[in-house]
Amino acid sequence: MMKDVLSSGGPAQAKFESNPISGPSLNGVKREAVKDAADTAKVIAKCVKGFDAKNDEMLVVQLNMMQIRAPKSVYVTSLMCVFVNHTQKTFDMKVLMENIKTKKKEGLLFTTAIGGSCRTALVVPISADDLKNGDMLNATLTEGEAMNAMKNKPSRSGGIATFIQMTKGPIDKGAVKDEKLKERMQKMIHNAEKTLKDPENNPFPSYPLLNA
Repeated sequence: MMKDVLSSGGPAQAKFESNPISGPSLNGVKREAVKDAADTAKVIAKCVKGFDAKNDEMLVVQLNMMQIRAPKSVYVTSLMCVFVNHTQKTFDMKVLMENIKTKKKEGLLFTTAIGGSCRTALVVPISADDLKNGDMLNATLTEGEAMNAMKNKPSRSGGIATFIQMTKGPIDKGAVKDEKLKERMQKMIHNAEKTLKDPENNPFPSYPLLNA
């Protein structure tokens, strides 16, 4: 289950989607446009305010960025910040790590960050309250060390033109035998080409995850 902290709605079933360049995200959540650091800080503050430390397991804040360097030179990326409430009784780091490995439930959201094609930083702040439950803190630190030891795949350039070229290659060579997969790839190429022509009005979309 998930709760959109930027809207007034209640808990809902979590649905996941993924962009072939910038990675996975939550589907059906409210998005707010930001143009500078001040705008970003305001949105993050609203997200944090909507997080209930007594009942919520984690807060996910994702920033999707697009850079237009020149015509036909468009780059996209994302920055995901996840605040994990390891003191929440319903949260279990081992379960989260297993779901990431098996690409199930909330683990779908972290498949790029943990072992995927991105760079990940893990920070474990320790407060006085954390010291009251040494067993829970030790379990979190142990799993955190295991997470830090995982090696990620090489990062992507983020270039939409590069994505189009790399996706067309296997299709043109006849290497893609699965017709459904080929159709999905061709749809992504079509959308990417639309983004290159008019990036500000046609952002490169995300697609529902098939196993979500």
